[in-house]
Amino acid sequence: MAVAQQSGWLGVGALPRRAANAITADASGLGVSRTAALFWAIAPIVLAGGVGLAAFVRPIYRWLILEDGPIEWLQVGLLAVLAVLGVLIGARLLMDRRVGFGLVYLAGAVAAAFILGEEISWGQRIFGWATPEELEELNRQGETNIHNIGTVLLAFNLVMMVSALLAAVVPMVWYRMATVRRRSATESLFIPPLFLVPGFALAFAYRFLRFVVAPEPGFTISRYQEVTELIFYLGMTVFVYLVWRQLRVGATSDQAGARASAPAPLGR
Repeated sequence: MAVAQQSGWLGVGALPRRAANAITADASGLGVSRTAALFWAIAPIVLAGGVGLAAFVRPIYRWLILEDGPIEWLQVGLLAVLAVLGVLIGARLLMDRRVGFGLVYLAGAVAAAFILGEEISWGQRIFGWATPEELEELNRQGETNIHNIGTVLLAFNLVMMVSALLAAVVPMVWYRMATVRRRSATESLFIPPLFLVPGFALAFAYRFLRFVVAPEPGFTISRYQEVTELIFYLGMTVFVYLVWRQLRVGATSDQAGARASAPAPLGR
């Protein structure tokens, strides 16, 4: 019995080490160092915990998560980067005649641009114009956007929750089932690295708890949503950047190969 208990405790204690080994092994195939991979795995947890602790100091918490605060503007910046990278990747894939995949990324770029527009209320947050009367009556924040309107807000939250769940689960399932622990060219377009799983899992967990445990939370919990959205956008930005980097490296390699196989110029 004592031996069995000791083995069980050792198994539990080995889980973080096994997870770290899997994360770094997966990251190496993507050209990401162990240090960088572990940083991106831990950073969302530190960020979520830090903002959670700030809730005990209300002025700091309100400054972080209120409208037009640093967390919301960081979201806007990440969404802008996502939109630009989505266009670049989509155009690159179309040039490579991978039309379906290119259209998926272009659609993602449009989605990121749309969410960005919603976040800044289509310029109202910058230029300060008045909300149209019809929209002000429907919008729970009285702003020029649609994601704060009843069923639209519910649908947006559901889409975010499902997206975060897929982004967290798919890499783990792939890593568990893959016979070759290196993504193919197609897999790399849609399967995030393992080191981003903790952030996506946090984003999903918050949405799930909101739906199941606290559908009508108070100010502190409801505004904490901004932190999980930031974590989700950050993870997506890192993932899409890695896709873009891989496509650029592939294009560079193809050009180098073409130059190497080209016939040598005739001498005079």
